[in-house]
Formats: sequence, C-alpha cells, structure tokens
Amino acid sequence: MYNVVRFDNIQLNILNELLKAKQSISVAGARFTEDKLFQSLCKKARQNVRVQMNIMDDEINNNCGIDYSELDSAGRKMLKVGKEKELFIHNNLWVK
Repeated sequence: MYNVVRFDNIQLNILNELLKAKQSISVAGARFTEDKLFQSLCKKARQNVRVQMNIMDDEINNNCGIDYSELDSAGRKMLKVGKEKELFIHNNLWVK
C-alpha cells in the first residue's frame, strides 16, 4: 500500500494510479464530485478490486450528480459519514 501525493495533472495522475490497482483501493475525502474518477473506481470494483470509499454526507456530495450507490451495487463499500459541521475528512487515496 502506498499513499499517492501529486500536485500537477491531478486527475490524470489519479486515473493512472487507479489503473495500477490489483487488490484494493481506499478513498477518504471530504468531497468526491468527479464522475470520471468515480466511474474508474466502479470499473475497478467490477474487476474484483476491493474498493472502499468514505466521503462526507453533505450537500456538495449529495447534489453533485454522482450515483454513489453504483459502487455499492458493484459489491463494494461506499460510506457517507458525518455531517458538514460534525466531521471533517482530509482527502486521501490508497492503492494496492
């Protein structure tokens, strides 16, 4: 397992790291509103990569247009935690 830290071409770098995943992907972040990245997670889940995702249960995530239940239907874990003023999550991505 390793933690991915990038500051340039962030979306491209994350997509490239997701493609490398063979066993598991863990995502924890306050906000996750990028559908292209989410679809990549769902694709990996359908390839039997264990995907776990924890994001804030807030207005931004709830109204961004992503159907997070798609990840659950792929047999993987999707969890919204806390409310905006109750809990803050820093953004992290672990790929294995």
